[in-house]
Amino acid sequence: MIFQTLWTTSKTGFLDFLYSVNKVKMSAKKLINNVDNVVDEALEGLIATNPNVTSIENHRVIVRSDLENLQGKVGIIAGGGSGHEPAFASYVGKGCLSSAIAGSVFASPPPTPILASILTLAKYEPSGILVIVYNYTGDRVNFGIALERARSLTQVPCEIFVVADDTALTSADRTAGRRGLCGGKLVLKIAGALSERGKSLDEILDTLHSKVSPNLGTIGLSLGPCVVPGRTKPSFELQDDEMELGLGMHGEAGVRRVKLASAKRTVEMMLDHMTNPDSATHLQLNKGDTVAVVLNNLGAISSLEMGILTNEVVTQMKTRQVVIRRFYSGPLFTSLEMPGFSITVLKLASEMIIQSLDDEALCSGWSSQAFPRDLSAAMIPKLPDPILALNRSIPKGPRLNKTDQVTMLNIVTNTCQALIAKEDLLNVMDSGSGDSDCGSTIRRGSEAVLLNLENNAGISEWPSELFHMIGKVAETDMGGSSGAMYSLLFEAAAVQLERYSSSNITLVQFAEAFASGLSAMQKYGHAEEGDRTMIDALAPALKTFQANAGSKDLYELLEDATKAAEDGAKATLKMKAFAGRASYVPVSELKHPDPGAHAIGITMRAIFEGFKIKANEMGMN
Repeated sequence: MIFQTLWTTSKTGFLDFLYSVNKVKMSAKKLINNVDNVVDEALEGLIATNPNVTSIENHRVIVRSDLENLQGKVGIIAGGGSGHEPAFASYVGKGCLSSAIAGSVFASPPPTPILASILTLAKYEPSGILVIVYNYTGDRVNFGIALERARSLTQVPCEIFVVADDTALTSADRTAGRRGLCGGKLVLKIAGALSERGKSLDEILDTLHSKVSPNLGTIGLSLGPCVVPGRTKPSFELQDDEMELGLGMHGEAGVRRVKLASAKRTVEMMLDHMTNPDSATHLQLNKGDTVAVVLNNLGAISSLEMGILTNEVVTQMKTRQVVIRRFYSGPLFTSLEMPGFSITVLKLASEMIIQSLDDEALCSGWSSQAFPRDLSAAMIPKLPDPILALNRSIPKGPRLNKTDQVTMLNIVTNTCQALIAKEDLLNVMDSGSGDSDCGSTIRRGSEAVLLNLENNAGISEWPSELFHMIGKVAETDMGGSSGAMYSLLFEAAAVQLERYSSSNITLVQFAEAFASGLSAMQKYGHAEEGDRTMIDALAPALKTFQANAGSKDLYELLEDATKAAEDGAKATLKMKAFAGRASYVPVSELKHPDPGAHAIGITMRAIFEGFKIKANEMGMN
């Protein structure tokens, strides 16, 4: 069939077909065994690791292991399509759901397993059964069929509650209206807690209808689609600079597509839409309201981004003068691997609602709550920074005369400019063995050094102070392992220079200082020559310089050291890496010399060329 398609497709269409196949294959990757068994195997994994639940034979139904404790209490049932894990199965347990029914991925379960769930609970003589359904046609119909059948087969009262918390849709049309989203997580938790408290079926329903449903709203946003296991196409497509506002929990279209924006602007836009009084589905949020908030990861938002989004939600709610009393965050109601998130707001109509949220729930899917600080009134006490208290007002070690100061400044400036110019090259060299940022990292450090030179014109008088500055810049502005290694090099060199009592620095002292820096790098970095690191260029250069520091002039020393560094950097192309990220990459995949070693070669060449220009000006060469 594929070959027939290829044969009958036009040339342009053929290329498009190849592109789409390649694109889909990448986006559709799943760690599964068999498409037909994904739901069953996932449920088995849950049961295998959770002693509080078991299953009903021949059905995708999870139930509490302690159903005997359900006698005289209301049984709480919920369910829907799979792909939203931890919902629904992971919410089964004391204080939450009594049972959950799993459909196929993004598909409502059929009536039969729903009926099996109801009848199983009915055997344990509950005072009633509440079925919580998300507002989707398939769910309402299939759960409704099961409920009607159950009423003819059991004397236990059975009722349904429909979760409809979506505030994205602007229409109140009864055929559409609010969809069920992550707000259902709070609904089932409150219902489960009220059941454990001994509340009747009518009391639970009244609470949900009067105190929860009218005070509940959710708005979602996605940066991209997900792919259902077994399918070859994502649920929808977005351009690289687009976001989908107000999508459904299966990836249904939202209200509009917007341009990619900052976290601050995105959260602001979502809250504005949720509370817009012109929208028929909006949540009215007033100053002074107390709320519970759920920041839900739809599957693929990083923890780093979730932290930023958390801060934005807390901050912006404070700006709106809304008090957050409970905050929940994490992948709580997902859409497979969708890169997106949703914000749920529940206005807390009574202390009973708060207590219900706080009641213990013995289920793996319910997260613990966080209590946000009042960022203005509850400032964290801070101890004074001991680093700032250090007195470095009296420089130590040898100093440079006016002429040598100018030379030193020229050399440092020339070196920084040379490294900045090679940013792209170093990034390319880093692409096969690192994360393609070596050049950018060194560029940031070089720019920071140049800025510090501008702001501290006299720093070149004392080499130890200059090296301390470069070491600090490497630590703070470069960051990562490269920044740490450069910081070790220059800080150790500075400390060594401070030990000299002579007023004028010598080439031997310079060599000894950098030898001390190299030793520190090797001590803490655990890298030696031959390990395919920057040391493979730095060590030969230093050895060459040190060996002849007493017999050759500076021009010759720098020329020889530069050649040694460049030769050492070139040699790394054939080396197997034994340190850093490159150590995990096969030699056959390393297409460039080590970028860190190459950067040392660039540095030495820039130092030499900078001194060469100065030497020519002074007639030294």
